[in-house]
Amino acid sequence: MLSGSILLRSLSDSLQFGQALATVLPDDSICLLEGDLGAGKTTIIRAIAAALGANPGLVTSPTYTISNWYEGAASTIYHVDLYRLKSTHDLYAMDQDDWLNPAGPTFIEWPQIALPFLKDIPYLRMQLAKPAATSSQRHLSMTAASPFYENVFLGLNNHRADADE
Repeated sequence: MLSGSILLRSLSDSLQFGQALATVLPDDSICLLEGDLGAGKTTIIRAIAAALGANPGLVTSPTYTISNWYEGAASTIYHVDLYRLKSTHDLYAMDQDDWLNPAGPTFIEWPQIALPFLKDIPYLRMQLAKPAATSSQRHLSMTAASPFYENVFLGLNNHRADADE
C-alpha cells in the first residue's frame, strides 16, 4: 500500500499541488476524490486540468450532469461527480465510457458507489479534510493499493523536496 499526506495551507498550495500532481500522473489515471462539500475537490481537479492543457474556466463540478469532459493537450479529461447517484445500480444503467475514460485520466468525486466497478482497476484515492469551517487549510491524504501509482508518490516527494530548497 502506498500512502502519503500533505497539509495544503492555502488555495495557492492546493493549486500548486494539483499542478505538481498532473506532471506525475500516468496518462490513464483514475483518481478518486473524497471529502465534504467545500473540501476543495473541484479546485484540485481544476488545477490538474489546467496543467494538462484544459481551459480551467470550464472546470466546474458536474453534480447535475454527472460527467464533464475537458479537452486537454494530449487527451480528454473526465471529471465525474457521483454525489446524486443513489446506488451502484445507477452506474449499471450508464455506459461505462460515459464516466470512466477509456483513453485518458478520470477524476471521480464522491466515488463510493463506483468502488465495485473499480475492484480490478488501479486507482489513486485522495481524501480532503478541512480542519476548521473558517480555515483555508486542507489536509490531503493519498493512498494507492497498486504499484501503478508508485511514480506518483516518488514524483510528489521529489517536487516537495525541490520546493523546500
